[in-house]
Amino acid sequence: MDASDFEKNELNCMPRKIVIIGAKGQLGSDLIRVLGKEKQWMVYPFDHKDIEIADKNSFVSVFDELKPDSIINTAAFHNVEETEKNPSKAFEVNTIGVRNLAEYCEERNCTFYTVSTDYVFGLDSTRHTPYRETDVPGPLNIYGNSKLSGEYAVCSTCSRFYVIRTSGLFGKTGPSGKNGRNFIETMIYLASQRDTIQVVNDQIMSPTYTLDLAKQIASFLLIDAYGVYHVSSEGSCTWCEMAKFIFSTLKINVIVEPVSTSFFPSIVKRPGYSVLDKSHLQSLTRSFMREWKCMVTDYLKEKKYL
Repeated sequence: MDASDFEKNELNCMPRKIVIIGAKGQLGSDLIRVLGKEKQWMVYPFDHKDIEIADKNSFVSVFDELKPDSIINTAAFHNVEETEKNPSKAFEVNTIGVRNLAEYCEERNCTFYTVSTDYVFGLDSTRHTPYRETDVPGPLNIYGNSKLSGEYAVCSTCSRFYVIRTSGLFGKTGPSGKNGRNFIETMIYLASQRDTIQVVNDQIMSPTYTLDLAKQIASFLLIDAYGVYHVSSEGSCTWCEMAKFIFSTLKINVIVEPVSTSFFPSIVKRPGYSVLDKSHLQSLTRSFMREWKCMVTDYLKEKKYL
């Protein structure tokens, strides 16, 4: 073995540096949990208090000092009601910020991962079969449009990228926002306050545990199969069906009343059907996501409800 071979082996043994943006959110915190267990990764967490992705000057020098191999972006302006009220902020974070990160990765030859949403679909009101990555998007709201624009910015800017569309996230940390509760926590809280709960029964999606999603993103770090992927739970349900499953599993005696989306007046138009097809993920990576009921049950166990 000559000196150059020795240097190559040394480089291969060195941990890869992974930057996680949005590290305090549901998905970001689970990514830290998953990647932090493995010696081949060195994880560097950042949130909006550390950097602002819409301002390239806030992160270039910081990342240049770290020299990351990969950047995983989980940050987003995701409060759909607020995005309708403040579209400029939505596009600033979800499009311009994502483009800034993609440009940085292209310039520094590192791999970029960014998380998108099932809300890039929904315009087809007659849809009843899962969306493939090759299906034409059609967002109904500002959030979906800003995330889709971010996807286009990545695809046109970066050569080594993963755009990961997902759906109905819930995780141990909880989302950022007014009450910090995901759907499961909201249902459990409401059940402690009321005998009857009205839950929407005309929006069909695939609720996804952020821990499962984090594990799948970690597996992407081990391959070079760049592109757009749908990564969500197997199966589908309405929010009402999910609520009934939660209460049945926890043996909580509460009446769940199915209602239409119009029961809750909102400025946001939401997809009636946004289930994602995972055959591309399965064919290229041999990865299979778990069924949503299994994910919900494991979440309830992790939170000590079971």
